[in-house]
Amino acid sequence: MPNLQQAEFLEFVAPQSLKPHPLNMAIYGDDGYQDLIESIKSLGVLQALYVTSKNVILSGHRRWRAAIAAECPIIPIIRMNYANDLDERQAIIEHNRYRIKTGWQLWNEGQELDKIGRERGRQNQAHGLTAPGRTLPDNSQKALPYETSDFVAKSIGLGSGRQWERLKDVHDRAPELLANIKPHGFSISGAYSQLKKKERAAKIEAQKEAIKNLKPPTQPIWDVIVIDPPWPIAGGYDYRGRRSANPYPTRTMDELQNTVIPATDNCVLWLWVTNLNMHDGLHLLGHWGFEFRNILTWAKDKFGIGVWLRGQTEHCLLATKGKPLFSGESTSTLLNAPRTEHSIKPDAFYELVEKTCVGRKLDYFGRKQREGWDVYGDEA
Repeated sequence: MPNLQQAEFLEFVAPQSLKPHPLNMAIYGDDGYQDLIESIKSLGVLQALYVTSKNVILSGHRRWRAAIAAECPIIPIIRMNYANDLDERQAIIEHNRYRIKTGWQLWNEGQELDKIGRERGRQNQAHGLTAPGRTLPDNSQKALPYETSDFVAKSIGLGSGRQWERLKDVHDRAPELLANIKPHGFSISGAYSQLKKKERAAKIEAQKEAIKNLKPPTQPIWDVIVIDPPWPIAGGYDYRGRRSANPYPTRTMDELQNTVIPATDNCVLWLWVTNLNMHDGLHLLGHWGFEFRNILTWAKDKFGIGVWLRGQTEHCLLATKGKPLFSGESTSTLLNAPRTEHSIKPDAFYELVEKTCVGRKLDYFGRKQREGWDVYGDEA
């Protein structure tokens, strides 16, 4: 808290004798005051303004401006003086703790508190006021204990550092959304949701452009194919809970059926399916000319999201064409492996395929390069 040096008794002064604090305009801008004029004409200024000994307003700028417009002859003030400039600057924000603020005002408050925290840290270093056994960082750009996310969030009334971090993300990555954060508009969470949706849409568009430049493999030269199709999934994306909508371009069932599988006459196919696309996967195998053989189930260490039930498994349909070489007699249908990033399959799966299958291998719609494999995919 700011160090309050002195608080005098109530006084009455002419509003013209007071001056606005420049920091107030820098943080809060022109919020208007027209709604207060009629009340002040009838009842006067009911709540005292807080001012410094030099008649600079700390709190009550809107009342002050409305009092001048209402030609109010005197207004009540309380003089408050702080030990230093940093305390005074922090006090201005503290006086506005319960104010209904826009996104830009919240951001400006947080930035000012960040500056105050850094300046306090530098002063502590200069005066040797570091805690016993602890050294503050020399680099003034590094975070100091005074201006952690939780401190800033608490000081501007956000409740948690997570909300401040989200506000920073909105400012840094989509500042135009800050204007939507207001009493009758988006909350910070709402603006953050819009940010995530916007970024997801941009990523999908970029991937679509990249896909246009990719030539899908069509030559029948692969003996082992792993394919993880971008299945169409119903439902919208929501970063707070429903993230099952794919963060990449999906394909319709017709597009998947028309996908050319570049298999040799004797090929093993591993087709990954979602829990909701098991039926579709079996039909795809038949359409592509493969015979279903078995199901491999990936059991993850943690469950995620899902529809009706929360998913902790994925399934891979094993199918063959012709008479490929395969040695899976000692391999279980259950694969225990930790969860990975969205849509990325575990290394243990590829090790299983390499152990049981022989021949040239293709990872169709793969996400990364892998030794001993050919990979087709816009992110590989």
